[in-house]
Amino acid sequence: MPDTSYSPLPREELDVLLAADEQETARTWNDLTVGLSTLLHLWTATYPRPLIPEATARQMIPEALQALRDTPFYPRALHNARVVEEIERQFREHGPRLELYRAVDDCIETMLEEWMAIEHYPDPPPALTSREPAPRVEPWRFVGAR
Repeated sequence: MPDTSYSPLPREELDVLLAADEQETARTWNDLTVGLSTLLHLWTATYPRPLIPEATARQMIPEALQALRDTPFYPRALHNARVVEEIERQFREHGPRLELYRAVDDCIETMLEEWMAIEHYPDPPPALTSREPAPRVEPWRFVGAR
């Protein structure tokens, strides 16, 4: 299967992106990731549906790519856009498969980790918890319940 892994910004690139003079580039990166995340959320069975309309996301991505073209972030941005494009192509051509759902969820989780790294910069973000559901508690089974 072709590459379906989102490539997050490494710490060195975060240092550049989040420098005081790169605020516009940081906003553009955010626009790109919001667009990509929205499209991925259309294919996941794990996460809720996106709040942004699909058409808006599809418009955000090429605009962000164009704005990032002359920056050091462009190769990673282009790679990530192609990953989402590849995932969508595989869903269209081959239908839903477990490995595609896993690829989508892995991309979304990596994007969440990247977002947390940006939000908590320069401190390391807290670790994400397991995505396994919490055990169900039946309210009538509490100790001392009647």
